[in-house]
Amino acid sequence: MQESWTDPSHVGKISVTIMDTLAEEFFKESQKPDDEKDHGLMIKLSQAVGYQSQVYSTVQKNHDFARRLKMIEGELLQTTPELEEFPEKNGT
Repeated sequence: MQESWTDPSHVGKISVTIMDTLAEEFFKESQKPDDEKDHGLMIKLSQAVGYQSQVYSTVQKNHDFARRLKMIEGELLQTTPELEEFPEKNGT
C-alpha cells in the first residue's frame, strides 16, 4: 500500500458532496407532479447514490484493513524466534 493515500475523511467529504448533488436532483424530480416525473431518472439517481455509498464503504474498509495490517507487520518485525518459542517468558 502506498503511504500517500488520500485521507479517508477527505474521500468521505467528496462522496458526501456527490451524494448530496444526486439527492438534490432526485428530490427536484420527485417534487414534480406525478404525470411529469421521470421515474427512470429517479431510479438511476437512487442507484447512483447507492453505488457511491458502496464505493465509500469499500474505501473505508480497505483503509482500516491496511492500517491494522501495518500495525501487525510492525509487531512481527520486532518478534524474534525466542519470543515466539517461549511466549510465557515475554509476559504474553
